[in-house]
Amino acid sequence: MQIGISQAIHLAQGSTLKLRIFGSTLPMQCDGEAWLQYPGVVQISHLNQVLMLMKNDDTDKEQLSTFF
Repeated sequence: MQIGISQAIHLAQGSTLKLRIFGSTLPMQCDGEAWLQYPGVVQISHLNQVLMLMKNDDTDKEQLSTFF
């Protein structure tokens, strides 16, 4: 969702997001696919949890530079 601000502000974290759209159609985009959303309710939730890789904070920068 783009709203024309330069930096995001983290408000909260939840498992479900519900958008209630009033008035006329609203342009939306997900994964590069755009569409016109008519007034109604859009509910977004996660299906399963996904494992992700994360940087190890204990890694010494000098150790990384020896590989490159």
